[in-house]
Amino acid sequence: MSLTDTVGDLNVVLTALAFTGGCLAAGYRYGLFSGRKPLLARLQDANNDLAEKGRLIADLEGQVRQPISNQVSQCAPDIPPESVQVWLREIATADATLATQRGKLPILLVANLKGGVAKTMVAANLAAYFARRNNYPATQALSNKRVLLIDLDYQGSLSRMTLSAMGAIGPLNPRSHADALLRADVSDDEAFALRVSGSSALPNLSFFPATYGFDDFETREQFAWLTNSSPDDVRFRLLKRLRSPAFENNFDLVIIDTGPRLTLGSVNALVAATHLIIPTASDTRSIEAVALFLRRVSTMKRGQLGGANPVRLCPHLQVLGVLPTLTGGIAAQVALQEDAAAKLKTVVGADADLRALIAPGQLLLSAELPRSQPMQKAAESTIPYLETGAIRRTINEIGAEIEKRM
Repeated sequence: MSLTDTVGDLNVVLTALAFTGGCLAAGYRYGLFSGRKPLLARLQDANNDLAEKGRLIADLEGQVRQPISNQVSQCAPDIPPESVQVWLREIATADATLATQRGKLPILLVANLKGGVAKTMVAANLAAYFARRNNYPATQALSNKRVLLIDLDYQGSLSRMTLSAMGAIGPLNPRSHADALLRADVSDDEAFALRVSGSSALPNLSFFPATYGFDDFETREQFAWLTNSSPDDVRFRLLKRLRSPAFENNFDLVIIDTGPRLTLGSVNALVAATHLIIPTASDTRSIEAVALFLRRVSTMKRGQLGGANPVRLCPHLQVLGVLPTLTGGIAAQVALQEDAAAKLKTVVGADADLRALIAPGQLLLSAELPRSQPMQKAAESTIPYLETGAIRRTINEIGAEIEKRM
């Protein structure tokens, strides 16, 4: 056989092999596709089945939720939440009479049931403003007040800032603590003597600090009251203390800072206060928290309805308004803040009980506390009002508007 014939035969063989390999590859790919198709179909069926089950679950939840919703809508509209109900026990005649009488000492409560809205910053700077404004050229025409500042938040942020500003970082009398104001076994004169007195920087400021451990005291006293083993009504201890001559005759103004819960301290503050300012950031979540807080205040002020003797814990409390805090930023953020504030006005305007607390047109203060890095930095070591003229200008506007509303 010639070489030419041999090469020709090899070409035929290679061609046949190539054709056979192509057929096998095509068959393999077809087999894969044929085997995968049922798998994809089964997966699609499973997804459809899950979606159908999801719809069934949603229908069942709706069927369960609807009767509950109907029951709620049939209940008395002013049934307060449990956090308020626990405090709405009957009041003794003597305490009820005291609550309806007006004291001569104005007591400004800075409160909100939401944290992170600059309550402590507002309380500290207002205390410094009222205690020291006569010392600065811009407010020299205004007299200084003898201010008592009270920290009723066990986290103690206000205490660290204020004690640092007063130069009282060293050891204090262990009884110089906010719980001295709420202890039944401490007399009015003893409590007055336990205050942290003014310093050279703040000679007109006195202070009762709080630290961790105050929450334990609150829990014990509340439990004793709820189990009827308390010697008196714990809700009125601060009111009685601040109405005593030892305090009314030695101060011109009391400012109270509280934590973001209705604790023993917060309830005492609401009962004792004559005026309430609510700092809040102007975002949707914070604005919703303000509306919830106002409803709780409304319940405690007007009393739980339905009984012969409504429990009015703070009948004389005046809501001064809502102070916008942490404001500023880019244009989009400002627009969102304005939108949230408008929604709050709408909520208050649509609720007769909230309108009874404050008119929608008076709801928001025109002054505001902007987000400020210099102010935050200064707060690490002192009360920012004492530091720079720029900070004082901001606080001066807030203080002046609050004083005018009071």
